[in-house]
Amino acid sequence: MPVGTFGTCSGVKSGYYCYYASCKYSYHSSCYEYKTYVGRSGSCSHGVKSSTGYCYSTSCPYHAYAGSCYKYKRYVGSSESCNGTRSDYYCYFTSCSGHAYLEKCYEYRTYVGPSGSCSGGVKSTTGHCYSNSCHDYAYDGSCYKNRKIVGHSGTCTGVRLGSYCYFTSCSGHTYLEKCYQYKTYVGPSGWCSSGVKSPAGYCYSTSCSTIYAYRGTCYKHRYYLGGSGYCRGVRAYDGYCYYNDK
Repeated sequence: MPVGTFGTCSGVKSGYYCYYASCKYSYHSSCYEYKTYVGRSGSCSHGVKSSTGYCYSTSCPYHAYAGSCYKYKRYVGSSESCNGTRSDYYCYFTSCSGHAYLEKCYEYRTYVGPSGSCSGGVKSTTGHCYSNSCHDYAYDGSCYKNRKIVGHSGTCTGVRLGSYCYFTSCSGHTYLEKCYQYKTYVGPSGWCSSGVKSPAGYCYSTSCSTIYAYRGTCYKHRYYLGGSGYCRGVRAYDGYCYYNDK
């Protein structure tokens, strides 16, 4: 069979042809080193595709295993599922059902922005994070760092699903790797009914159980001072004073 000037030959090479004593995979009177099932609509750019969906080739530019040439190879361990051919802790497959990037297949593709973090994955120049595992919140092929209840009418800066909002960056306050809209100091003995209290005496919450909210903090009291006067809490630009009981 013809292999060209630089093509590999496991038999005897003469000019552009390679002669074999035995043939591994035969198709249309030619001998091939690899036979890989790619399906009727699958690609076979490096070989010859049969009507039954097999790709015959003499070389493998990707990952060779057991006489087949697979475009993707991924570590799946001993318990993770494999939608291709498993070999020990690896999975070999020809098509990517997730997200392809730099000739590798990833399960999740999440936009984190140019300065966003992409721990455990590979970040592209467009600000996307490609990964095969999600330790936070997975939704629709993406992995989000944060999830909060916003209801059907609340504002969502990410992706909405029912009453939930999924997002990657926190515009509020982060505590124990979760995002909260409000951070209010209640003291060591203070009550935090609608959130999570830190050892430092702060109450982190996504809603205000008190009456007034100002600049990411919940306050029980507000009174008007005007342009002057003492404020026992935080003075707002409009002349109001916000404070909580000590």
